[in-house]
Amino acid sequence: MKQLLTYLAIALLIGGYSFSVTAAQIALVIGNSNYEHEPLKNPANDAADVAYRLKRLGFDVIFRLNLSRRGMENAIHAFGKRLDYSWGDDTAVFYYSGHGTYSDQNYLIPIQSRNIRPNNLRYTAVPENLILAEMKRYNKKGANIFILDACRDNPHPGATKKGLTRKGLAPTLLSKTDMVIALATRAGNTVDDRVDKRNSLYTEQLLGQLKQAHNKPIKNVFRNVSKSVVRASRKKQSPTHIYSIPSNICFDGCFAY
Repeated sequence: MKQLLTYLAIALLIGGYSFSVTAAQIALVIGNSNYEHEPLKNPANDAADVAYRLKRLGFDVIFRLNLSRRGMENAIHAFGKRLDYSWGDDTAVFYYSGHGTYSDQNYLIPIQSRNIRPNNLRYTAVPENLILAEMKRYNKKGANIFILDACRDNPHPGATKKGLTRKGLAPTLLSKTDMVIALATRAGNTVDDRVDKRNSLYTEQLLGQLKQAHNKPIKNVFRNVSKSVVRASRKKQSPTHIYSIPSNICFDGCFAY
């Protein structure tokens, strides 16, 4: 039987197919900066830097900038397909930086969004449940990391009058084990775009921790991010991190030295 499996693996490699018996590391990274109403400086840089850092940790990264709603949906479905083609027990990361808002759930705002109201959010913005559903469906046995650096005010000045909250995002209830939900600040709070800096404060601290994430439990990485954000902001910003993940899962796979 072992000999048969060896021949099969060799045949697949010769035939141009990749064959792996290890869990994959797959990420979708999106940054939206070029908004019509309130363009942002940080998100494009945030996404580019996070994508680079995840690649250094061995991730297969889908990296996209300045997407329309359809572009975001296409990227999310491509992410789901990439997970579907793997073994189903992978480490999957979704990272988004840009504008976001909250109604019945968190919504990510595409760059070409117009006339956003509570009754049309499902048709003008991207619900977080779309991403979470792809991760839960195609990575049932793996670790799913969901990061939103989107706790900025809604990009439409009349949003409050239309019934949309201008007070950031809300934490998502976990319905799956082996998952992390990460928001850049507390529920209901917002953060400013740092026009004098390359990155948002949250992503800046996340990048610093990802540089040291080799063989470090994911839980510890996010705990350190929280501490460093609180310290750097002098307690003005406190990330929301919700864990349902064991301590033996690392971004690049936990292993003994």
